[in-house]
Amino acid sequence: MAVPTFRGVQLEIPRSSLILFVLGLPIVWALILSAPTGPRIWRPLVTGTGAVAILAIVEVLFFILFTVGKTLHLVTNGVAAWLLDYAAYVNINVIPYAAPFAIALWVHPRLRAAVFLPDPETQASHAGAPETRGKTGVRSR
Repeated sequence: MAVPTFRGVQLEIPRSSLILFVLGLPIVWALILSAPTGPRIWRPLVTGTGAVAILAIVEVLFFILFTVGKTLHLVTNGVAAWLLDYAAYVNINVIPYAAPFAIALWVHPRLRAAVFLPDPETQASHAGAPETRGKTGVRSR
């Protein structure tokens, strides 16, 4: 009885590529810990950590899918190849950098309020200030 032989594909992923996917973890922690805190800081911290971990796993799976597709030349040209290249670009160059900020804003309500809601003190100080546009700030006597 003959033993069947299988052809395999060896996939080597550089360590720098994998580090990129967990880059968001310290960014989310820094944003959450630097925001105005309340008595419940652990809830946004744990939720943000979990969201970044799940996102990192999904990103790595997509990265492997794109790499295998490129290695085996599954899609050669046309719209499908462009969509695959675009998705790989977004997965590697956009999501790892933009997602931590979105996740931190999503899980921390005080951070979200500090970023998007106007500060009442700043509004009050600007409300009574005279219009200074076009003036140099130098007074003549």
